[in-house]
Amino acid sequence: MKIPEWGRNGFLFDDASAVGRANWAEIERMFTAACKDGTLCVHLVRTYLTQDGQPTEGPCGYEYTEPRADTWVRRDYTVQVVGVCGSEPGETGGESSDTGGPSESESVPTDGPSTLPDTAPAP
Repeated sequence: MKIPEWGRNGFLFDDASAVGRANWAEIERMFTAACKDGTLCVHLVRTYLTQDGQPTEGPCGYEYTEPRADTWVRRDYTVQVVGVCGSEPGETGGESSDTGGPSESESVPTDGPSTLPDTAPAP
């Protein structure tokens, strides 16, 4: 199977919180779909690291899989789902919002049109 990319960096995937369990279930479903036979054909293991790569207690926000996404692995292979804990709140694995995603203080760009006119109307 080809390892899929979840692409939700910073989101929790722990077993202790409802959000983390829901995200973990989503990761398992994604891998099950990639297996093509309706089963989870690899072993998924949560791994938590500090920013300098040392093992730590989680939960931490999702960062990558090991082996990396788009790598082909055989059935029954162990895939690590890696979370990296930030050292400062607001970094990956720091304080998180209730959804397990970006906090309200993080700006989210919008691509929609502005509701303000570009120029003032002529008198």
